[in-house]
Amino acid sequence: MSKSYDFKEKIDHESIRTNAVYSDGQFIWTDDIIIGGIYTIDKFTFDVKCVIDPAQMFKYGKFIVISIFQWKNYIIVVPDALDKSWILYDKINDTVHYKRICTFKWRSSGLYFAGENMYLTPVKADDPIVVISSEKLSFVHLVKDWWKKGVADDNHPLEIWNLAGVTSENTLYFYIYNTKYIVEVNKKNAVLHFIEHIPYGIVSISYSDGEIWVLPKKGNYIYVLNEKSLELHTIHLTSAKQEISAGYFSRIIAAERYVFMLPRSDSKIYVYDKQEECIKIIGIEDKKIKNLFPILCGETYWESCFETNKVYFMPLMNQLIIIDMETLMWESKEIYLPSSIRNFGLMYWFSWNKCFVKDAIGGEIDEKSLKIYCQITEKDVRSYERLSINNGKKIWEGINYG
Repeated sequence: MSKSYDFKEKIDHESIRTNAVYSDGQFIWTDDIIIGGIYTIDKFTFDVKCVIDPAQMFKYGKFIVISIFQWKNYIIVVPDALDKSWILYDKINDTVHYKRICTFKWRSSGLYFAGENMYLTPVKADDPIVVISSEKLSFVHLVKDWWKKGVADDNHPLEIWNLAGVTSENTLYFYIYNTKYIVEVNKKNAVLHFIEHIPYGIVSISYSDGEIWVLPKKGNYIYVLNEKSLELHTIHLTSAKQEISAGYFSRIIAAERYVFMLPRSDSKIYVYDKQEECIKIIGIEDKKIKNLFPILCGETYWESCFETNKVYFMPLMNQLIIIDMETLMWESKEIYLPSSIRNFGLMYWFSWNKCFVKDAIGGEIDEKSLKIYCQITEKDVRSYERLSINNGKKIWEGINYG
């Protein structure tokens, strides 16, 4: 068996790793953070279909997806770079369109719906919050200098992480990473709340039924606040009379009855039962995804989507996990990229990410790596060559001279 055949076999089992997710009645819509593209996962059959391929997605340059949502009959893909076009996929006509919302040069960490507006949260505290009309899908205004109204420690790193925000009916809340600040945003106003009674910096928040759930960086407690960021109560992290460190977790996700705490690197998911007022452990089997091109990430899970009786924890370092919200029983699924996009997507990945490839293969993009690449293009790009003349040649030239 030749090495090129082994390489091809690995490509045929390239798992999806997700950064953003949207759920409708039948499908989960998600991206792939390595290869690119937007895909649907059928909730009943778990078949995967590519609806926006990497070439369409990155037509105007590479970016990170921060949100996927539905607007009228379109699925909208939102890039982190504010000056890049949003991608609109027409579900009825199966066509892809592009819409420039604004031209600002900074980046966004997330998009959130509150009332009649959408809010783009900044990556750095000295950047403004961008307000977008949910009805017209157009820029409304900026909320500037929001952090200067209450941050006392100017020397503290002021970062806003991906998925740092949550929303109530009309209000956005987001935290400044590893500080005690929660920002409350309502239309044109932003108010900073300093959560004095929490002894450590915040690494994650969630919202459910008028309550803000807070996960600190360390300690043995999680905290519950009201919508004005005033303390309601604290919850001691214990299970079987053993204390649990908050530092074990990277995210907290609150639902109607349960509060899920996702581990940083382990596979077990801890759940606080609001009714029984106790912590339960879901002993999920550790089935790490082994892709050809790995991602530099420490978290086992990150994104999720909820239904009435199920929660889906999307694949990142571990497989897709589905948990029954009544019984807390779980099952895992292996979710692979569709055969129609694997090799095409990997070639895009190869040409767009030359620097990362050096790390992935343990050195420079040498003759051996390029030979493997040529073997792929020779066998699997012919259908694309018919659509785009000399496409493989262009990618080859991009690796050598781009």
